[in-house]
Amino acid sequence: MAVRAPAIPTTLDWINTGGAPVVLSELRGQVVLLDFWTMGCINCLHVIPSLRELENRFGDALAVVGVHSGKFTAERDTMAIRDAVVRLGVHHPVANDRQFRLWREYAARGWPTIVLLDARGYLVFQEAGEFSLDALAARIQGLVDAARDEGILTPRPSRYVAESPVHTPGELRYPGKIAVDGRRVAIADTGHDRVVVGTSEDGGRRIRLTTTIGAGEPGFSQGRFDSARLRAPQGVAFAGDRLVIADAGNHAVRVADLATGQLATLTGTGRRAWTRTERQAGAIASPWDVVVDHDVAYVAMAGLHQLWAFPLDGSVPSVVAGSGAEELHDALPHAAALAQPMGLALHDGALWFADAESSAIRRAPLRNSDIATRDITNSELANRELVTTIVGTGLFDFGDRDGVGDEVRLQHPQALVVTADGTILIADSYNGVIRELDPATRRVRTVQSGLHMPSGLALADGGLFVADTNAHRIVGSDGEIEIVW
Repeated sequence: MAVRAPAIPTTLDWINTGGAPVVLSELRGQVVLLDFWTMGCINCLHVIPSLRELENRFGDALAVVGVHSGKFTAERDTMAIRDAVVRLGVHHPVANDRQFRLWREYAARGWPTIVLLDARGYLVFQEAGEFSLDALAARIQGLVDAARDEGILTPRPSRYVAESPVHTPGELRYPGKIAVDGRRVAIADTGHDRVVVGTSEDGGRRIRLTTTIGAGEPGFSQGRFDSARLRAPQGVAFAGDRLVIADAGNHAVRVADLATGQLATLTGTGRRAWTRTERQAGAIASPWDVVVDHDVAYVAMAGLHQLWAFPLDGSVPSVVAGSGAEELHDALPHAAALAQPMGLALHDGALWFADAESSAIRRAPLRNSDIATRDITNSELANRELVTTIVGTGLFDFGDRDGVGDEVRLQHPQALVVTADGTILIADSYNGVIRELDPATRRVRTVQSGLHMPSGLALADGGLFVADTNAHRIVGSDGEIEIVW
């Protein structure tokens, strides 16, 4: 029996509509796609380009409506959703379902969940998880054709009204990660689809930019810096005169030769990896951060819930840690489960990582990291090292609390850096603070607050550099750092 789609409460906050509510009954005559999502979920981010493609393909016959049911407390704030919508290029109406009213009405089971309504307003399809674009497009085409045959297809213009960022961008727009090598500084200018490189001046109070990598328009191409294209780059790491870039939006790792002004692709096809065949052809998924050691780029592969090692000479990459399952589970490296790693730091022979979806800080050994892929000797068993969790207790355990060990609560941390004395500094992104962690005692305390989703950290002579993403700025020990050309 066909079921009439539950109405959307008119009292919800709306983004991309000028504040006006979307009423489902007014969309009769169109096929409607409801996208239940949350801004930090990597699977939800993977879906956004596919939604955009469907909107372009079906035009006014399809109405896409986002329903943002935030997992984390910070994701239920309308201004935070507005920044996410602008940053991610979402071009359809989005409702803030902060109390999960629609989530319950539609019995959503996970992020994302896709719901299709036919032109009469009946619920005809629902699926949780990332979807096959071709399969969903075929379903939508069938609903459009049926409505046309019945004479009830009534295409209407989109209700989309473009939003502006909450804070006005300056030279940077939603900067992601930042890297420092001596006085050299690289910034992922994520919202401008480029990376900028410059020099720290005046004791770290100013960064003078000298080089732009990327044409400033999204795309996937290589060659000269001024014509090559990136898409929402994130992690950056110096390797001598090369800069390794986690080109997150293109699902690729790129290498910029700062001496020749040429950008090349180390791995990645420009599309998200789905199958083993695609992975064997070099496809990956949402590389989010990168660190380099001895000509090996270690990558936080957020989209695969793994850590990878990519030799810069182009030889065969390998998985350092992560089974591919999304969970917080400590074990031998290839049996451990990670949950969307988004920040990396090298320290004491291991990769320390910010496991964003489990709001955890964890450590993956580099010694014997391939132990689960081959026969294990007795000596290796005696000296085996596990992926271990330092703070954090589970996928749905988050908050804003200093303390020791399991009493600590973070909220979607996205960056780490290690100080000279071994202290771990954490960009606790959704709490808008920087915290320090003593690895030996597991004690955590807040050292800086008042930030707007910080997601990148680097140490320089002038102290700590913070990419304060939603405020479009780099912050230092003495306040905002001046960015000049």
